[in-house]
Amino acid sequence: MTYSSQVPVTSDPRTKSRGKDITPVQILKLSEEEGLYSSNINELTESLENLVNQTGQLRTEIHGRPIKYNVQIFDIGDENYKLAEPILAIVEEYPNDDTIIASFPEVETFGEGVSESEAIINLKFAILDLYEELLEIDTKDLGNLPKAWLQVLKRVIQKNE
Repeated sequence: MTYSSQVPVTSDPRTKSRGKDITPVQILKLSEEEGLYSSNINELTESLENLVNQTGQLRTEIHGRPIKYNVQIFDIGDENYKLAEPILAIVEEYPNDDTIIASFPEVETFGEGVSESEAIINLKFAILDLYEELLEIDTKDLGNLPKAWLQVLKRVIQKNE
């Protein structure tokens, strides 16, 4: 196999300009010297700086957001009651605090703690407190939202016999 002596084997055709073998950096220097692309380079530099600043701001915002995930609760935590079906709770861990919040959004009930288990236990107490409180009130005296909560809680919680 023979190669032409006019073109070096390692030559990159993308770097050819004006009949000389030059690198992309040299092309950029030539462009700046000629003034052809200097305004474009300034615009690109400004855009790049803006993107870097926006990325930093997004990282700060994301770092402060809670980590959210679902857990199922199979036991209400009181021997007098049992769950007819599991409760789907949302757990939120806040990275900047030592706070974890567990919630049962369907009845707008929350439990807070420094660990997931403590937050879930407090949520169970809050659910039972709400259930017992709603049972004590005559349903005709309840508003629409508390009636809906009571209906959900009656479906989910059963008294042990």
